[in-house]
Amino acid sequence: MLGLAISIPSSNVFDWSPDDHERPPTLWFRNNHGIISSEGGDGVSYSPDRSSELGNLSDEDKIKQWTGQGSTALNFRQTTAADMPRFETDAADFGSLAFPNAAKYMDLFEDGGSGSTARFSAQFTILVRCKVTDLSAARTVLGDDDEEFIRFGGGSGQLTNTIRMKINNNAVNFTNGSGNFRTDEYTNFIITRDESNLCKLFVYSSSISSNEQGTEWGGETTQAGEISISNLGSSDDDTNNFQGFISDVIVWASELSNEERELAFNYVRKL
Repeated sequence: MLGLAISIPSSNVFDWSPDDHERPPTLWFRNNHGIISSEGGDGVSYSPDRSSELGNLSDEDKIKQWTGQGSTALNFRQTTAADMPRFETDAADFGSLAFPNAAKYMDLFEDGGSGSTARFSAQFTILVRCKVTDLSAARTVLGDDDEEFIRFGGGSGQLTNTIRMKINNNAVNFTNGSGNFRTDEYTNFIITRDESNLCKLFVYSSSISSNEQGTEWGGETTQAGEISISNLGSSDDDTNNFQGFISDVIVWASELSNEERELAFNYVRKL
């Protein structure tokens, strides 16, 4: 990892929360928080449910809900046991949701209600911390039934160096001609869109780190329109499924400043 100078006081990092932004996040899902299991990896049901708050989750527990934090009134949920991600207790991935064999996903639900979709038609900031463990195919982190998605992998030959998103069915590719994402480390990435609809991608990982505000990855693209999110771990509800670990997902309906982006990266990264 490159040697980096910390440009903000460490107390600010530890005191900062995603809710501290002037516009609290629409989606906030946090490592080892709000994770609920009703069944173990061996198929034995738990009554009452186990949770990260109670501290009684076991490795491979099937996760039925990842509960939104702060002011977030939405949860990721999966009611089919075979399609549930698993809880991870290994030290390197503790508290993350494991998506094995590219076969698991979760849908977005209102708290105590029905299926839901988060829509962003103007500025946004999307922050994800994850470890994709297989890039032999495209791997979607966030998706929607209307073919909107954010995924690792563009077209042919762009599986390891591209993050692609779709906005109103228009592909936006962030491709680095000289770098690749690795399958043995966590990638922290932030996608922003400003008031002029200019979209940018910033990446921070053990091997990709030029400064505390992230390394800009690929070109900048102007793309207006709405991006919608209704599931975690697949696009179209069951295609290009994610394989690996997802630790944190935070989405604001506004653009973070450079300083806030630095705070956000420091908040989630565990290098």
